[in-house]
Amino acid sequence: MLRRTDCRSRGVVAVLAGVLLALVAGGCGASKFTRINETASDFHKQVLQADQPVLVEFFKGGCPTCGLLDPTLDQLFDEYNGRMKFVSFEMMRAYFAVSCPEVQKKQRIAYYPTVVLYVKGEEKKRWIIEYGIEKYRDVLKEVVGEPAVAEKAEAEKPEAKKPDAPGLGMEMFLE
Repeated sequence: MLRRTDCRSRGVVAVLAGVLLALVAGGCGASKFTRINETASDFHKQVLQADQPVLVEFFKGGCPTCGLLDPTLDQLFDEYNGRMKFVSFEMMRAYFAVSCPEVQKKQRIAYYPTVVLYVKGEEKKRWIIEYGIEKYRDVLKEVVGEPAVAEKAEAEKPEAKKPDAPGLGMEMFLE
């Protein structure tokens, strides 16, 4: 028979194992995004002076909730790559060491993950702890247009195939 304390201790062990795995794996941050050095000059060059729109992920290293956003951001990268720039910026390291206080203060980053869309150096849209891909797509469609992947998928979509022989579907059960 399990006691309540056994369940709690197992939950704590599972959380600690997840955090340890994130730290060993090198932290978080969308895997397909360009990681830039955590300096104000690199941020200014790579983001604020960019010729095309830039989607920046500000994250905390080793943060499990930041890691939950990675699949969404990687999907956006696949859909919009070449039409905009994608940058990952480790704003805070594990144990609350801020990597670049100047950028954190100027960009008003207080929660992780925070994703910001910059157009011509100006903030266009900010998402704080947002995991739903459709909210990102709605704004990106306005700024960049339809995703390239969606256009290809519609063009390559096969015609719906009708069954060759009658009576092989559910109608045989309806008689």
